[in-house]
Parts: sequence; C-alpha cells; structure tokens
Amino acid sequence: MLLVLTVYGLLVLGFNLTLSPVESDMESKAALLPTEDPNSPEAEETINGILKDVRELLGIELAFMVPFFIISLYNLVSVVYSSAVTYHDKALTLGAMLSDIKWAWKGPAITSLYIAAFAMAYMFVIVIISMLIIKGAAGAVVLIAVVVILTSLYYLYLMAVWMVSLVTSVLEEDCYGMEAIKKARELTKGRRLQGFALVLIISVVSFVVVALVNPKQASGSMVQTVMAMFIGCLFKMIIFMVFTVFYYDCKKSSGEEVVVVPGTKGYTMLLAGEAV
Repeated sequence: MLLVLTVYGLLVLGFNLTLSPVESDMESKAALLPTEDPNSPEAEETINGILKDVRELLGIELAFMVPFFIISLYNLVSVVYSSAVTYHDKALTLGAMLSDIKWAWKGPAITSLYIAAFAMAYMFVIVIISMLIIKGAAGAVVLIAVVVILTSLYYLYLMAVWMVSLVTSVLEEDCYGMEAIKKARELTKGRRLQGFALVLIISVVSFVVVALVNPKQASGSMVQTVMAMFIGCLFKMIIFMVFTVFYYDCKKSSGEEVVVVPGTKGYTMLLAGEAV
C-alpha cells in the first residue's frame, strides 16, 4: 500500500509541476485579451498562443492518464485481493500478492472501461432528457429538478453495482466486463438498499473530505496538493475494502463464497457451507 501511495504521490507531483507553467502562461495571455483590439495582430497572436497552451494541456493530461489508470488499477487489485485474503484469515506474502496481481489486472481494466462507457452514456441520456423537457414543458425547472434528483438517486445504486462488478472482476477468474456487471447486478438484488446506503454515505464523506483538503480553497501549495492526493488515494483504498466486504455479504446471501488461495492463479468457488 505504501508503494501505491508513494508512486501516486510522485505522479501527482510530476503532473502538477508539468501542468502549472502551462496554466500560468495561458492565464496571463487570457488576461491580455480584454485590453487588446480584437482585430489587431497582437490579439490574433494572443489567441493562437492560448490555443497552443490548450493543446499542450490536453497533451499533458493524456500523457499522465495512462500511468494514473495503471496506478488506480494496481490500487484496486491489491486492496481487494489483500482484503479478501484477510477476510478468510489466510496468510499473505508480498510475493504471492504480486504473483496474482500480474494476471489479475485484465479483468478490472476491461470492467473499468465498460463502467466508464455506461457512466458517460447515462449522463448523455440525462442531458438529452433535460433538453427535451426545456423545449416542451412550461414548468421546465421543476421537472428538470425532479429528473435530476431521481436520476442521481438511481446513479448511486448503479455505482454500488459497478463497485461490486470491479470486485467481482478481481476475485473471480474469467468474469469481467459485461459479465461482471451482470453478475454484480444479480448479487446485489437482495442488497440494493444496503448498496445504495453505502454509496450515499461514501458520497457524503467524500464531499466533506474534498471540502476540507481541497488545495484550491487554500494556498494551493504543491505540498498541500500532494497531501490532498494522498488522502484521496487512502480514501479510495477504504472504499475498495468496504465493497469487498459487501461483495462477500452478497455472496453469502446467495449461498456461495469465493475462497482466495494465495499464490495461485485463480480463486476457488465453493458453496458457503463447504468453505473452510
């Protein structure tokens, strides 16, 4: 876990050190626009400079996106795996964990992409519905408010399903992507309220944590930014632990349990009564 936090902190530090000069340059150029004649060569040069900075910002974000995704994936797999082993009160060595993580990344990686696609599609549908309401209804504001509230509540439930699907993709061999999401939906059928409550509590706590450690609200120093990222990474670990336990709770209610055997490629599925 310390390795994940260290690498994550270094990535955040590198990201901010690379991004800050470009952001500062773009802000200084943007500040010049109101003082220049829009049709002057100087204004055109300033706009071209801003567009260049925007391209650089996008390039930097894309360059760091892959390592951030890899670290997040490693964080997910290592936390879920170690939590599962601890849940079964089994011994876990670093070598055994690293050995299993080598092959376990594929499932959660594919499942994460599916979840991202579904989340974007869900948001897109909400935007389309809201636009249709604005065009065709007199009391559009009230209707949109109702739609936003209902869809937000349902999104919390979807997040619970998606989190369980990520855990499933780590703990169950050859179960990932759409299959993991479908299985998570089946597992959470009898635990929908508990899953919804978990995500709601986590969302509230996340809001409080962000409000307390958000570096943009304070001095915005590099040290404070890195500390905020450390806290965020730790909070993600706790979330993965919580949903690993929730996954096992759902498994028990369905009469089966996943038994983790450290140092082996795969996991053994047993009926709850047969698990040792």
